[in-house]
Parts: sequence; structure tokens; C-alpha cells
Amino acid sequence: MKYYLFCSRGGSGSSAFSRLIKSSGYSINHHSKPDVSFIQRQYMSKSNNISDYSNRQIIGDLGYQEKPDKLAKKTFFSRTNFNLNYNLSINDNLLLYIQHLNKTKKTALFNMAAVMKFFSLNNIPNVVFLIRHPLNTYISWTKPERHYNLVRDYKGGINSQEAIKLFSSLWIGTVKEYLVLKEKKLNPILIRYEYAKQDVEQQAKELNPIFKKWNQSPSIANNSDFYQEDFLKNLVVKYFYEIYQQWNI
Repeated sequence: MKYYLFCSRGGSGSSAFSRLIKSSGYSINHHSKPDVSFIQRQYMSKSNNISDYSNRQIIGDLGYQEKPDKLAKKTFFSRTNFNLNYNLSINDNLLLYIQHLNKTKKTALFNMAAVMKFFSLNNIPNVVFLIRHPLNTYISWTKPERHYNLVRDYKGGINSQEAIKLFSSLWIGTVKEYLVLKEKKLNPILIRYEYAKQDVEQQAKELNPIFKKWNQSPSIANNSDFYQEDFLKNLVVKYFYEIYQQWNI
């Protein structure tokens, strides 16, 4: 079968994943992270730089039941060439967008939609998740050339427990969405960054072309500046062992 919907968090190889979906020939018409057009306030960092969210619609407790604003519509269109409808909720717009993907044989990689429970609330099948070990993900996510800006304003920087809690809520939210879809028998595909080639071979051989050049590494990342590994582990441990067998891989 052809998979159209992918999901991965920042720091998990999501950008490389998107590039390979296109360059491998699996899907020439691929959209990367259109859902970054929206960010729920509770998942925003303490960043004092408004430019970190300058191209996003900040949504409140209603989540995807809110309607898109002009900023979200502009950002979404720039990533997809798909126009959001102001009269519909974000949720209903995304459902129409997915119908468009299926009809036109295009693919998309989502970022925040899993954390917002979009797939499970709408019973969407066949979502492919790329998930990485949380320690590796956090260290990658907070690199200066990536998303260090999202932790720089916390006291302690990458070692801030507040920043680690924010990150953990995003990592856990993605894993929980996969598990809920699995419980609902909606055929989600789990690809672990460190075991991508093996996971694809066992679950979805159709995706093999994407991972032919995948540079997976099973080892734990090393960052001598980070000393809160135990704190991070305690936050994610319950859901970590739902998809991994051991912490030290």
C-alpha cells in the first residue's frame, strides 16, 4: 500500500526524513510540517524572542477546534499550496487537506498534530511515526543550529528542568498518539530512528526506498554539557518502555 501521512518531532531526524521521502522517489510531491502553522500556548517555550513564533497561529484551550487566522493560512499555503477555509475549524481543515493528499497522491509529514491527538480523535489510519530515543532527540533538538532558541531563555539552558518538562510533554504526546492508534487497530507504523531499516522491513516494506540511505545510529548521544539525563528518563520512562526494550542502546 501507499502511505501518505508521516509524523515526527524535531530532533528525531524529521527534516532528513522529509528530504528522503522526496529524494528517494517515494513521493516527489511531499509537504514538510504544514501543521507548524499552529502552536498551542501550553507547548510554547519561554523564549523571549517573538520571532520564534512569528509565522504561527497561537491557539488556546480549544486547540484544533479554533478557526485558522490569516497568519496560519499564509504559512500553511506556503508549505502546501492548499488554502485553509476561515469558516471551518483547524481540525476540519486538516481533514479536508488529508482528503486532498489522498486524492492527489501527495504525502505530508506532520509535527504537532500527534501531540494534539488529531489522528486518534479523527480515527485516521496508516500514519507512519518516526520516533527517536528521547535523550538523543533532546540533545539534537537543543543544538545551537537547530532549536536551542527554544531553551536558551530558561535558567540553566539545556539543563533546565522546566525546558526538559516541555520537551518531554511533546515526546510523550507523540508516543501516546501512536499507542492510541495501535489500540484502535488503525494500523500505525512505528519506525524507531535507531532501528529504522529493521522496523521498515518488518512492518512496511513499501517504505524501504526511503531508508536505503538512512544513517541510523543506535548509540546514545554524548553531550558533556548535559547532566539531567536521569531527570529526563524519569519523566518519559513509562512510555519509553512501550516502544523500546532498554535505555542504553
